[in-house]
Amino acid sequence: MRIYALRGADRIALLTITSMRRDSVPLPRSLLMGSGFRLQADPVGDRPYRSNTIYLRPGQTVWWRLENVLEQSSLWIH
Repeated sequence: MRIYALRGADRIALLTITSMRRDSVPLPRSLLMGSGFRLQADPVGDRPYRSNTIYLRPGQTVWWRLENVLEQSSLWIH
């Protein structure tokens, strides 16, 4: 599954991850400015799943837990 950050018309590739794995990636600083961004999970052979809009400040962390049924996924900001 590919994970992207979406902001306006821009789609920024963040990482590729497989099932039952945990990974992390630093977000580009440009995502911390202004109007927020969304995360998109793009699974092979299925339709993409998008988070709600995320607004971050420097030093905050986003945790996005993706479930097999993507609509049951959860997102936390710390």
